[in-house]
Amino acid sequence: HYDELWGLAIHPKKRIFCTGAEDETLRVWDMDKFTLLDIAKLMGPVRCASYSPNAEWVAVGLGGKNAKHKLSGKWVVLDADTLDLRFEPPHTRFERVADIKFSPDSQWVAVGNADNGVDVYSVPGYGNTNSNFKRVAKFEGHSSFIAHLDWSEDSKKLQTNCGAHELLFWKLYDDAGKWKPRQ
Repeated sequence: HYDELWGLAIHPKKRIFCTGAEDETLRVWDMDKFTLLDIAKLMGPVRCASYSPNAEWVAVGLGGKNAKHKLSGKWVVLDADTLDLRFEPPHTRFERVADIKFSPDSQWVAVGNADNGVDVYSVPGYGNTNSNFKRVAKFEGHSSFIAHLDWSEDSKKLQTNCGAHELLFWKLYDDAGKWKPRQ
């Protein structure tokens, strides 16, 4: 990279990883040979990345140093093998994507933004009849930008932390197993 590196994701099945940077590229690296395997030029600065657990896709969050960048808050999904653009979910937030993670069961993807919010999207092919990612939950509650997020092992809960050092927990289902997203 020739500018600040922000994103890093480890492939779930191969000894490779990808990195994303302000230079608007996502690069794939071989851990054993210490070599660059592939590069994708994207439409904006890369802030974060996440491979799907089934190794089919890599989700990439965009947003640069300049908070007013027109693509801040946008995220895309690439084919994990070819790095071809596969999905462009609707652009609903307008501050940088700070973290992005697929759920362990590959059914959801959570997108945390610098506007203090987290959105959860259903993944096509996993109970989602749409041909694109669909927002199914919108979580608000942090008093500062989202720094990191992580899923529970069963993909039913999410934990997030922010720039104000708050740690919040979110449930997607109630105790009876019914869909009811809440803090």
